[in-house]
Amino acid sequence: MYKEATLNPTNLQDRAVDWEIDVIDAFRNKADLKEFVGERETATGPSLYLAHPIKTESGCLECHTLPSVAPKTMVEKYGSTNGFGWKLNEIVGAQIVSVPMAVPIQIASRAFKTLLWSLVTTFAAILLAIDLVLYYLIILPLRKLSAVADRVSLGQLDQPELPVRGKDEMAQLTASFNRLVVTVVKALRMLG
Repeated sequence: MYKEATLNPTNLQDRAVDWEIDVIDAFRNKADLKEFVGERETATGPSLYLAHPIKTESGCLECHTLPSVAPKTMVEKYGSTNGFGWKLNEIVGAQIVSVPMAVPIQIASRAFKTLLWSLVTTFAAILLAIDLVLYYLIILPLRKLSAVADRVSLGQLDQPELPVRGKDEMAQLTASFNRLVVTVVKALRMLG
């Protein structure tokens, strides 16, 4: 939405409302202020606005000093009570562009939810991958070792050697366990 909000406009549709008056007053109170950006609440949600001051120049005074000097068509259309009495280099209004933020906020919210679900999904996939690696590299070999140790302890001495794969700690443990089983079987046979 674009509006040339004015304190004393010729066309009453351009009359500044409360928050626009505050913007114009900010320009009047700070002569070096050339742009004003702000946010305000509207009936449709938050709105962002950008404002520039409207400063009278010599051309403005041809129509806006006195009704008697103004063009007759202007006075006939808008009347002789509004839009007059302007002075040179006076801040009389502000050009204000307002943009509703409901759509950008909705897009940002949707993007945040998508990012959040992506992170949750990625975390779950990584957790599942770690679980599978731990299961196949550690838990499953330990279960096999445990099962063979249980059978040997129950007197089933004819157990095949467990396969040794790789050179990691599980491979070393499996090789040591295989040697232990062979030693236990030999010792039990010598006793028996």
